[in-house]
Amino acid sequence: MVRYLWAAGLARLADETVAVAVVLLALSRSGSTALSGAVIAAYTVPSVLSGPLLGAWLDRTRRPVAALAANQFTLAAMAVAMVFAPAPWLVPAAFVAGITLPMTSGGFTSLVPRLATDLNRATSQDALLFNAAAVTGPGLAGVLSTAASPAVAVAAVAVLASAGGLCT
Repeated sequence: MVRYLWAAGLARLADETVAVAVVLLALSRSGSTALSGAVIAAYTVPSVLSGPLLGAWLDRTRRPVAALAANQFTLAAMAVAMVFAPAPWLVPAAFVAGITLPMTSGGFTSLVPRLATDLNRATSQDALLFNAAAVTGPGLAGVLSTAASPAVAVAAVAVLASAGGLCT
């Protein structure tokens, strides 16, 4: 369960950091609030569409852990792409990254009953990590963007997602 908590915690921190980081990156690259809005829409809209499909697929797949790891590596790859991409390419990269959102959110939680010996405690730990990431991620994006640059904040997403994938 410890390995799960590391994987889920890192993955969720990456996921909660990316939304603020990519908006700041788009704004810093283009100066356009319209592009920034398009980037966050491209990141969030796919999860509405892909969430139910990916959730059903993850429940049926024989290798959910491998699927979650691949999901994290996809997020990391898109974050790296965004660090180097020109401003207009942030939208499609954010769209692909957005497809990963449902598996990071509910996908990891779906493993808890399979892994836990004490389900109540494991569920509490999972919820604590989820909430900690939700509070910490946006702040981390802001601090890194201010102290270094929005590109550094997006690069941190790649590092966190990769670490989450490796722990998975």
